Amino acid sequence: MKLIYKKSPSNRLKNCVATIGVFDGVHRGHQYILKKIKNEAEKKGKPSLVISFDTPPEKILYPEKDFDGYITDYKQKASLIESLGINYLWLLETETELLQFSPDDFLSYISKYFKIDKLIVGDDFRFGIKAKAGVKQLRQISGNYGFDLEAVEKKIFEGRIVSSSLVKELIRMAEVKKIKKFLGRDYTLKGKVKRGKGVGKELGFPTANLDTFDYILPPQGVYAAYSKVGKKDFLSAVNINNKDFEVHLINFSGNILDDIVEVVFLKRIRDEIEFQSKDKLAKYIKKDIETITSKYSIPAV
Repeated sequence: MKLIYKKSPSNRLKNCVATIGVFDGVHRGHQYILKKIKNEAEKKGKPSLVISFDTPPEKILYPEKDFDGYITDYKQKASLIESLGINYLWLLETETELLQFSPDDFLSYISKYFKIDKLIVGDDFRFGIKAKAGVKQLRQISGNYGFDLEAVEKKIFEGRIVSSSLVKELIRMAEVKKIKKFLGRDYTLKGKVKRGKGVGKELGFPTANLDTFDYILPPQGVYAAYSKVGKKDFLSAVNINNKDFEVHLINFSGNILDDIVEVVFLKRIRDEIEFQSKDKLAKYIKKDIETITSKYSIPAV
Protein backbone atom coordinates (compact mmCIF):
# COMPACT_ATOMS: atom_id res chain seq x y z
CA MET A 1 0.00 0.00 0.00
CA LYS A 2 1.20 3.50 -0.79
CA LEU A 3 0.64 5.93 2.08
CA ILE A 4 0.29 9.60 1.16
CA TYR A 5 0.70 11.77 4.25
CA LYS A 6 1.98 15.27 5.01
CA LYS A 7 2.42 15.93 1.31
CA SER A 8 0.24 16.27 -1.75
CA PRO A 9 -0.13 13.29 -4.09
CA SER A 10 2.59 13.59 -6.73
CA ASN A 11 0.54 12.37 -9.69
CA ARG A 12 -3.19 12.47 -10.35
CA LEU A 13 -4.41 8.90 -10.00
CA LYS A 14 -7.24 8.04 -12.39
CA ASN A 15 -10.26 5.77 -12.21
CA CYS A 16 -10.09 4.81 -8.53
CA VAL A 17 -12.66 2.89 -6.54
CA ALA A 18 -12.62 4.92 -3.36
CA THR A 19 -14.09 5.54 0.05
CA ILE A 20 -13.86 8.46 2.46
CA GLY A 21 -14.20 8.32 6.23
CA VAL A 22 -12.62 8.72 9.64
CA PHE A 23 -12.44 4.93 10.15
CA ASP A 24 -11.63 5.23 13.86
CA GLY A 25 -11.04 1.70 15.10
CA VAL A 26 -11.29 0.12 11.63
CA HIS A 27 -14.05 -2.06 13.10
CA ARG A 28 -16.15 -4.72 11.38
CA GLY A 29 -18.37 -2.11 9.72
CA HIS A 30 -15.38 -0.28 8.30
CA GLN A 31 -13.82 -3.57 7.22
CA TYR A 32 -16.95 -4.41 5.23
CA ILE A 33 -16.67 -1.19 3.22
CA LEU A 34 -12.91 -1.49 2.77
CA LYS A 35 -13.17 -5.07 1.52
CA LYS A 36 -15.94 -3.99 -0.81
CA ILE A 37 -13.85 -1.28 -2.50
CA LYS A 38 -10.91 -3.66 -2.74
CA ASN A 39 -13.01 -6.35 -4.42
CA GLU A 40 -14.71 -3.91 -6.81
CA ALA A 41 -11.39 -2.33 -7.71
CA GLU A 42 -9.87 -5.74 -8.48
CA LYS A 43 -12.85 -6.72 -10.65
CA LYS A 44 -12.54 -3.49 -12.64
CA GLY A 45 -8.75 -3.66 -12.79
CA LYS A 46 -8.51 -0.30 -11.04
CA PRO A 47 -6.72 0.94 -7.92
CA SER A 48 -8.46 1.07 -4.54
CA LEU A 49 -8.20 4.30 -2.57
CA VAL A 50 -9.04 5.20 1.03
CA ILE A 51 -9.19 8.87 2.04
CA SER A 52 -9.09 9.38 5.79
CA PHE A 53 -7.86 11.75 8.51
CA ASP A 54 -4.90 11.60 10.89
CA THR A 55 -7.01 12.96 13.78
CA PRO A 56 -10.79 12.56 14.24
CA PRO A 57 -12.30 15.85 12.97
CA GLU A 58 -14.48 16.19 16.09
CA LYS A 59 -11.38 17.10 18.10
CA ILE A 60 -10.81 20.15 15.89
CA LEU A 61 -14.44 21.00 15.18
CA TYR A 62 -15.55 21.17 18.80
CA PRO A 63 -12.64 22.49 20.91
CA GLU A 64 -15.07 23.56 23.62
CA LYS A 65 -15.90 19.92 24.29
CA ASP A 66 -13.69 17.38 25.99
CA PHE A 67 -12.42 15.05 23.28
CA ASP A 68 -13.33 11.52 24.37
CA GLY A 69 -10.37 10.00 22.56
CA TYR A 70 -9.70 7.79 19.55
CA ILE A 71 -9.77 3.99 19.34
CA THR A 72 -6.78 3.77 17.01
CA ASP A 73 -4.07 6.32 16.30
CA TYR A 74 -3.25 7.15 12.70
CA LYS A 75 -0.36 4.66 12.53
CA GLN A 76 -2.56 1.79 13.70
CA LYS A 77 -5.26 2.87 11.31
CA ALA A 78 -2.84 2.91 8.38
CA SER A 79 -1.50 -0.54 9.30
CA LEU A 80 -4.99 -2.03 9.59
CA ILE A 81 -6.10 -0.54 6.27
CA GLU A 82 -2.96 -1.87 4.60
CA SER A 83 -3.66 -5.35 5.99
CA LEU A 84 -6.93 -5.39 4.05
CA GLY A 85 -5.15 -5.08 0.72
CA ILE A 86 -5.89 -1.45 -0.14
CA ASN A 87 -3.64 0.12 -2.80
CA TYR A 88 -3.59 3.76 -1.67
CA LEU A 89 -4.28 5.55 1.60
CA TRP A 90 -4.42 9.34 1.50
CA LEU A 91 -4.23 10.46 5.11
CA LEU A 92 -5.37 14.06 5.35
CA GLU A 93 -3.97 16.29 8.06
CA THR A 94 -6.99 17.34 10.10
CA GLU A 95 -6.75 21.12 9.99
CA THR A 96 -9.35 23.84 10.55
CA GLU A 97 -9.03 25.12 6.98
CA LEU A 98 -9.80 21.69 5.52
CA LEU A 99 -12.81 21.25 7.81
CA GLN A 100 -14.24 24.60 6.68
CA PHE A 101 -14.56 23.43 3.07
CA SER A 102 -18.07 23.35 1.68
CA PRO A 103 -19.17 19.95 0.34
CA ASP A 104 -18.42 21.09 -3.21
CA ASP A 105 -15.04 22.57 -2.26
CA PHE A 106 -14.08 19.34 -0.49
CA LEU A 107 -14.84 17.19 -3.54
CA SER A 108 -13.11 19.72 -5.77
CA TYR A 109 -10.01 19.50 -3.59
CA ILE A 110 -9.96 15.70 -3.79
CA SER A 111 -10.57 15.68 -7.54
CA LYS A 112 -7.39 17.73 -8.11
CA TYR A 113 -5.41 14.66 -7.09
CA PHE A 114 -7.65 11.66 -7.75
CA LYS A 115 -10.16 10.87 -10.49
CA ILE A 116 -12.72 8.70 -8.72
CA ASP A 117 -14.66 6.21 -10.85
CA LYS A 118 -16.85 4.97 -7.98
CA LEU A 119 -17.21 6.17 -4.40
CA ILE A 120 -18.52 3.81 -1.73
CA VAL A 121 -19.45 5.28 1.67
CA GLY A 122 -21.52 4.34 4.68
CA ASP A 123 -25.11 5.57 4.62
CA ASP A 124 -24.33 7.79 7.63
CA PHE A 125 -21.49 9.56 5.80
CA ARG A 126 -21.15 13.25 6.68
CA PHE A 127 -18.89 15.90 5.16
CA GLY A 128 -18.45 19.62 4.56
CA ILE A 129 -18.63 22.46 7.10
CA LYS A 130 -19.49 21.07 10.56
CA ALA A 131 -20.23 17.75 8.80
CA LYS A 132 -23.71 19.02 7.94
CA ALA A 133 -23.95 17.43 4.48
CA GLY A 134 -24.82 13.77 4.06
CA VAL A 135 -25.38 11.16 1.36
CA LYS A 136 -28.30 13.09 -0.16
CA GLN A 137 -26.13 16.13 -0.84
CA LEU A 138 -23.25 13.91 -1.96
CA ARG A 139 -25.51 12.22 -4.49
CA GLN A 140 -26.73 15.59 -5.79
CA ILE A 141 -23.23 16.82 -6.62
CA SER A 142 -21.52 13.53 -7.48
CA GLY A 143 -22.40 13.97 -11.16
CA ASN A 144 -20.30 17.12 -11.29
CA TYR A 145 -17.25 14.99 -10.59
CA GLY A 146 -18.12 12.03 -12.77
CA PHE A 147 -18.26 9.25 -10.21
CA ASP A 148 -20.88 6.67 -9.33
CA LEU A 149 -21.99 6.62 -5.69
CA GLU A 150 -22.98 3.69 -3.52
CA ALA A 151 -24.13 4.16 0.07
CA VAL A 152 -23.74 1.01 2.17
CA GLU A 153 -26.14 0.23 5.00
CA LYS A 154 -24.70 -0.05 8.49
CA LYS A 155 -23.30 -3.46 9.37
CA ILE A 156 -25.32 -5.43 11.93
CA PHE A 157 -23.43 -7.85 14.15
CA GLU A 158 -25.05 -9.84 16.94
CA GLY A 159 -28.15 -7.67 16.66
CA ARG A 160 -26.33 -4.32 17.07
CA ILE A 161 -25.23 -1.68 14.59
CA VAL A 162 -21.44 -1.70 14.41
CA SER A 163 -20.05 1.79 14.93
CA SER A 164 -17.13 3.60 16.51
CA SER A 165 -19.58 5.02 19.04
CA LEU A 166 -20.60 1.50 20.08
CA VAL A 167 -16.97 0.39 20.44
CA LYS A 168 -16.25 3.45 22.59
CA GLU A 169 -19.28 2.65 24.75
CA LEU A 170 -17.98 -0.89 25.26
CA ILE A 171 -14.52 0.45 26.13
CA ARG A 172 -16.05 2.68 28.80
CA MET A 173 -17.80 -0.42 30.18
CA ALA A 174 -14.61 -2.54 30.05
CA GLU A 175 -16.42 -5.17 27.97
CA VAL A 176 -13.17 -6.52 26.57
CA LYS A 177 -14.63 -9.64 24.93
CA LYS A 178 -17.42 -7.66 23.26
CA ILE A 179 -14.98 -5.00 22.07
CA LYS A 180 -12.96 -7.73 20.36
CA LYS A 181 -16.09 -9.10 18.69
CA PHE A 182 -17.08 -5.75 17.18
CA LEU A 183 -13.55 -4.76 16.23
CA GLY A 184 -12.92 -8.18 14.73
CA ARG A 185 -9.52 -8.31 16.47
CA ASP A 186 -7.89 -7.76 19.86
CA TYR A 187 -8.52 -4.48 21.64
CA THR A 188 -5.18 -2.67 21.91
CA LEU A 189 -3.69 0.71 22.58
CA LYS A 190 -0.18 2.13 22.54
CA GLY A 191 1.72 4.37 24.91
CA LYS A 192 5.15 5.89 25.39
CA VAL A 193 6.98 4.92 28.57
CA LYS A 194 7.54 7.96 30.79
CA ARG A 195 9.26 8.37 34.11
CA GLY A 196 7.07 7.39 37.07
CA LYS A 197 7.34 7.74 40.84
CA GLY A 198 9.01 4.36 41.32
CA VAL A 199 6.35 3.04 43.73
CA GLY A 200 5.98 -0.27 41.90
CA LYS A 201 9.71 -0.85 41.87
CA GLU A 202 9.83 -0.12 45.61
CA LEU A 203 7.17 -2.80 46.16
CA GLY A 204 9.06 -5.32 44.04
CA PHE A 205 6.78 -4.99 41.01
CA PRO A 206 8.26 -2.35 38.68
CA THR A 207 5.82 -0.77 36.27
CA ALA A 208 6.06 1.12 33.01
CA ASN A 209 4.05 4.33 33.24
CA LEU A 210 2.56 5.06 29.83
CA ASP A 211 1.61 8.31 28.18
CA THR A 212 -1.45 7.07 26.31
CA PHE A 213 -1.80 10.17 24.13
CA ASP A 214 -5.43 10.71 23.05
CA TYR A 215 -6.71 7.14 23.29
CA ILE A 216 -10.07 6.58 24.89
CA LEU A 217 -9.35 4.58 28.04
CA PRO A 218 -11.31 1.85 29.80
CA PRO A 219 -12.43 2.54 33.39
CA GLN A 220 -10.20 2.38 36.44
CA GLY A 221 -9.19 -1.06 37.59
CA VAL A 222 -6.73 -3.87 37.04
CA TYR A 223 -6.61 -5.72 33.72
CA ALA A 224 -5.00 -8.90 32.44
CA ALA A 225 -3.13 -8.11 29.25
CA TYR A 226 -0.07 -8.86 27.25
CA SER A 227 2.27 -6.16 26.04
CA LYS A 228 4.41 -5.86 22.96
CA VAL A 229 7.87 -4.46 23.64
CA GLY A 230 9.84 -4.39 20.42
CA LYS A 231 9.36 -7.85 18.93
CA LYS A 232 8.63 -9.61 22.22
CA ASP A 233 5.36 -10.17 24.10
CA PHE A 234 4.99 -10.28 27.88
CA LEU A 235 2.00 -11.16 30.03
CA SER A 236 1.09 -8.01 31.94
CA ALA A 237 -0.91 -6.60 34.80
CA VAL A 238 -2.32 -3.19 33.85
CA ASN A 239 -3.50 -0.73 36.46
CA ILE A 240 -5.56 2.28 35.39
CA ASN A 241 -6.42 5.03 37.84
CA ASN A 242 -7.20 8.73 37.72
CA LYS A 243 -3.58 9.72 37.33
CA ASP A 244 -1.68 6.85 35.79
CA PHE A 245 -1.72 4.03 33.26
CA GLU A 246 0.77 1.51 34.64
CA VAL A 247 1.91 -1.78 33.13
CA HIS A 248 3.81 -4.47 35.03
CA LEU A 249 5.54 -6.66 32.47
CA ILE A 250 5.72 -10.13 33.99
CA ASN A 251 9.16 -11.77 33.80
CA PHE A 252 10.71 -8.71 32.17
CA SER A 253 13.78 -6.75 33.15
CA GLY A 254 15.34 -3.82 31.37
CA ASN A 255 15.10 -0.10 30.78
CA ILE A 256 12.38 0.88 28.29
CA LEU A 257 12.05 4.57 29.14
CA ASP A 258 10.74 6.47 26.08
CA ASP A 259 9.94 3.22 24.24
CA ILE A 260 6.52 2.55 22.73
CA VAL A 261 4.57 -0.30 24.34
CA GLU A 262 1.45 -1.80 22.78
CA VAL A 263 -1.01 -3.20 25.32
CA VAL A 264 -3.43 -5.95 24.26
CA PHE A 265 -6.31 -6.23 26.73
CA LEU A 266 -7.55 -9.66 27.80
CA LYS A 267 -9.93 -9.04 30.72
CA ARG A 268 -10.71 -6.65 33.56
CA ILE A 269 -9.98 -8.64 36.74
CA ARG A 270 -10.91 -6.22 39.51
CA ASP A 271 -11.83 -2.69 40.54
CA GLU A 272 -9.32 -0.10 41.64
CA ILE A 273 -8.85 -0.35 45.43
CA GLU A 274 -7.38 2.22 47.78
CA PHE A 275 -4.98 0.49 50.17
CA GLN A 276 -4.08 1.68 53.65
CA SER A 277 -0.57 0.23 53.57
CA LYS A 278 2.10 -0.66 51.02
CA ASP A 279 2.20 -4.22 52.38
CA LYS A 280 -1.46 -4.78 51.52
CA LEU A 281 -0.94 -3.25 48.09
CA ALA A 282 2.03 -5.55 47.44
CA LYS A 283 -0.03 -8.61 48.47
CA TYR A 284 -2.82 -7.65 46.08
CA ILE A 285 -0.42 -7.05 43.23
CA LYS A 286 1.12 -10.48 43.84
CA LYS A 287 -2.36 -12.02 43.83
CA ASP A 288 -3.23 -10.20 40.57
CA ILE A 289 -0.10 -11.54 38.90
CA GLU A 290 -0.82 -15.08 40.10
CA THR A 291 -4.35 -14.81 38.69
CA ILE A 292 -3.07 -13.60 35.34
CA THR A 293 -0.31 -16.19 34.98
CA SER A 294 -2.66 -19.04 35.97
CA LYS A 295 -5.40 -18.10 33.48
CA TYR A 296 -3.64 -16.53 30.50
CA SER A 297 -0.70 -17.08 28.22
CA ILE A 298 0.88 -15.31 25.28
CA PRO A 299 -0.99 -16.29 22.08
CA ALA A 300 0.95 -18.55 19.74
CA VAL A 301 2.19 -16.80 16.62
